Amino acid sequence: MKKIILLLGICLCLWACKTSQNSQSAVVQTHMDFEKIKENTVNKYWKLISIDGVEVKYDEGQLRESSLLLRNDSSFSAFAKCNSFQGKYILSHGNRILFKDVVSTLRPCKYAAEEYKITRLFDEVNSFSVKNDTLYFLKDKSVRLATFKNIVFE
Repeated sequence: MKKIILLLGICLCLWACKTSQNSQSAVVQTHMDFEKIKENTVNKYWKLISIDGVEVKYDEGQLRESSLLLRNDSSFSAFAKCNSFQGKYILSHGNRILFKDVVSTLRPCKYAAEEYKITRLFDEVNSFSVKNDTLYFLKDKSVRLATFKNIVFE
């Protein structure tokens, strides 16, 4: 009986060591994945393509296209039809994103309804995903709020 208990104890110790190594490996893998996601997201020019599932239209009356730039120092700048935005953002594991301290210009604009949709993104988005050259802003990891395309200037 003592031999069986000893054998079970050894097996338990070996299993615990293996689980610990797997956990450490998962943490390292998660960190590497997070760094890759940051690399694919930060310091890139993102043009707004759609919001709430509706394609964003551009015309000559706009000052410039609606866009987003997330910088390495956790600051961001954005443009929505007529007004610019800036503030801070926090990226965290699990593809979480939070915008804070957002300020904007207050130019009168004939696109007020569309600008409002863009403005509320900063309050509603809490997660994101990146696939190839496309950035998706999500709410609760499932509701797609906006789609951006990475534009590379040469």
